[in-house]
Amino acid sequence: MWAIIGGFFVTAGVVITPRILRASPGDGLDVVEAARIPEHQRTLDQLASVLGRSHRVLAWHAPTRVPVWDIALWTHDHENPGVMDADELAVISWSRSLQLLTYHTLPSLSSDEATAFMAMEFAGSRDDCRRLRHYEDAPTRQIARRLSDITLEPMEPTSADSARTPLRITLTWASDSVDGPDTAATIVDVATVGHRVGAAE
Repeated sequence: MWAIIGGFFVTAGVVITPRILRASPGDGLDVVEAARIPEHQRTLDQLASVLGRSHRVLAWHAPTRVPVWDIALWTHDHENPGVMDADELAVISWSRSLQLLTYHTLPSLSSDEATAFMAMEFAGSRDDCRRLRHYEDAPTRQIARRLSDITLEPMEPTSADSARTPLRITLTWASDSVDGPDTAATIVDVATVGHRVGAAE
């Protein structure tokens, strides 16, 4: 399963997140749905943990003419508070054709390389995600396979001035079983407010 992702240590069966919201009837949020297969449920919970603990979820892009989901993350803000650095970025991608969910970060960069990468503002656009994913020697970790569908649905914040957004995540795994596909859903509170971009020191 996962190891160090998004700056957080996550292992199979261990979910470290204070921000997963368990919906209940009448609260205005869709009810969560548990997976039949425990490994699938762990994958969903760990994905929600990474999104919920990220400093910012910059953007997400559903498949259109590009058959890929991209989720752009500013994972943490430890080194230069308020300034986005190259080693704080990550992209989670799902390929419709490959049915793979993957996690991408930049390789270890020199100061000059980091500055050059951040010279083009990283705002989480589709092009930004592609640029990070295709960076030379960028490490890729496989999160899940045989994942036939993924949806992200932003929901109404709990207050008008909230800096966080409830996000419903639904994952569906293809299956040859007579039980059919396995679907699981949860709702996680994510940070989505603005940011500024700066070059690495």
